[in-house]
Amino acid sequence: MIDTNDVISLTALPDDATYAEAMEWLRKMRRVMDRWDTLPDAGRWHMTPDIKQEVYAELDVLEEKIRRDMTMAVS
Repeated sequence: MIDTNDVISLTALPDDATYAEAMEWLRKMRRVMDRWDTLPDAGRWHMTPDIKQEVYAELDVLEEKIRRDMTMAVS
């Protein structure tokens, strides 16, 4: 079984990403998760519904943080 952090770090978000780049990365990661079972080599990792749910939750938390940071940067 894989750790959710392994999934998130498949294509890690650069530390110096802009807000727009971070939001685009989130969109792409959600698309990867949506299409997981159809991806080449998906069978190499066992992606249970619980793990998928954890990954989506982590992405949601990250998006909330980015949006909060964006709001604070404008203030």
